[in-house]
Amino acid sequence: MHTILVIEDDPDVRDNIQDLLTGEDYLVVPASGGREGLKEAHLRQPDLIICDVMMPDVDGYDVLRELRMKPDTMTIPFMFVTAKASREDQRAGMDLGADDYLVKPFTAEELLKAVRTRLERRDAHTLWYQERIEKLRSNLSRTLPHELRTPLSCILGYSEFLLEIYDTVEPDELRGMLTEIRASGKRLEQLVENYYLYAQLEISSTDPVWRSSMLIQGLSHPGQVVTTAAQVVAENHGRTADLQLNMADGSARMQDIYLGKVVEALVDNAFKFSDAGTPVLVEGLREKDFYVIAITDQGRGMDDDQLQQLGAFVQFERDQYEQQGLGLGLSIARRLTELHQGALRVESIPGEGSTVWVWLPLAD
Repeated sequence: MHTILVIEDDPDVRDNIQDLLTGEDYLVVPASGGREGLKEAHLRQPDLIICDVMMPDVDGYDVLRELRMKPDTMTIPFMFVTAKASREDQRAGMDLGADDYLVKPFTAEELLKAVRTRLERRDAHTLWYQERIEKLRSNLSRTLPHELRTPLSCILGYSEFLLEIYDTVEPDELRGMLTEIRASGKRLEQLVENYYLYAQLEISSTDPVWRSSMLIQGLSHPGQVVTTAAQVVAENHGRTADLQLNMADGSARMQDIYLGKVVEALVDNAFKFSDAGTPVLVEGLREKDFYVIAITDQGRGMDDDQLQQLGAFVQFERDQYEQQGLGLGLSIARRLTELHQGALRVESIPGEGSTVWVWLPLAD
C-alpha cells in the first residue's frame, strides 16, 4: 500500500482529499500545516507528498525547498495543489523540484490520475534502482576478488618459488620471474589507485568548494598531455605501432593530472577491447568553445543495451573474453569530465568498434 502525505491547512479540502485517496486504498497521512508536514515527511517517508502552497506557518515553497535539501526526503515525488494559477507560480514550483502542479478547483479524476502517474513513475524508478544495485553487487562479488587475487597470486607464487630456489636459479630465469612480479605489482597498484580515485570523486563531488577548485586551473597545450598519456598506454600494451595521433592546438579547462587520467582510461579501454594490429586513433581539435578529444578503435563494439548499462564495476561478456579491470576507467573519465563542466559520449557499433568523445570547455 502506498503512503501519501497530504499537507493542507484548509480542513475541508484536506478531508476531501483524504477521503478520495483512502477510497482508492491509499494510506493517507494528513498534516494541517507546513511545519507539521515536514515532521511527518521525515518520520513517515511517504511515497508521495501533496501540498498546498499558501499556508500560514510554513508555505509550500519552503516545505519543498527544505525537503529537497535533506537526503532522506530529496527524492520523494511532490505535487502542489493550489489556487495560485499563474505561469510564474507554476514555474517557481517546478524550479524548486516539484513533480506536478494541480490548480484548484480540480476534479477527483484529475487528482487520481496525477497521483497514479507519480506513483507509477516512482515505482518504476525504484525497480530500476534496485536492479542496478543488484547488478552492481553481483559484478562486485564476481570481479573484485578475481582482480585482486590474480596479480597477488602471481606475486606470492613467484616470490615463494624464488625463496626456495634462489641459489640455483639462472639469471635469465630470475629476470623473467622478477618481470612478472613487477607487472603484477603494477596491475595491483593501478587497481587500487583507480578505486581510490573513483571513491574520492564520488565523495568529494558533493562539496561545492572542492568542485569550484577543479575549475581554477587550465591547460594551454592539452594536446601534449593527451599525446604523452596515449603513448604510455600504447607502450604498456605493446602496441605503439597501432597508435595514431592527430592533435590540434587549443586549450582546456582541466588540470594536466586529471586530463592524463581521462586519456589513460579511455585509450586503455580502446586497446583492451581491440585486437593487436588494428589502429587506435586519438584526435584533439578545437570546436567552438570546447577542446574535443576523440578516441576511436576497431574493436568488438557495443550494442544499445550495453551502452545504456555502462558504469563502474560493469564489464560485458567477461565469460567470453579475457580482460582485466573493474570497469572503472570510463566512469572515472566521465566523472572528471562532468566535474570540469564538460561532457563525454560513447558511440559504438557491434563488430565495428567504438568512439569516445570528450568535450572540455576552453581555458579562460
